[in-house]
Amino acid sequence: RVLIGAACILPGIAASFMHHPYQYVYYNGLVGWSSHIHGRFEADYWGTSMCAAGRYLDDEIDNDTSIFVVTHILGMLMDRCTAASPHFFYDEGADPENQPDYAVVLARWGAEEYFYSDLHVAHTITIGETPLAVIRKASKD
Repeated sequence: RVLIGAACILPGIAASFMHHPYQYVYYNGLVGWSSHIHGRFEADYWGTSMCAAGRYLDDEIDNDTSIFVVTHILGMLMDRCTAASPHFFYDEGADPENQPDYAVVLARWGAEEYFYSDLHVAHTITIGETPLAVIRKASKD
């Protein structure tokens, strides 16, 4: 019984180590594992990848950088992982003449293709082939 019990919980424990720090983004093999769920299931619904996005951008941003995020809470999650204090804003249509320097969007239900789709993709935070967040960058001419 102990061996059967261990065999049942071992995949879940292994998945926790493999997906760290996104342990809650776990789907079993019946749906294609977590690395193949994009477009079919929710992935980073807690926004944990915002911290990874902040660390990625940390060397490129300063206090004058403008960054679009979808909600205030996602901006707070990202801000706590950056050394600079960039300007976050949450309304895509607020100033159509001035695009942000960056747009960081969670890859949930196609939002990563919708918000600021005219900016080029600078980086994607993923688990396997499943994107969690997309960082788009404005080209400065």
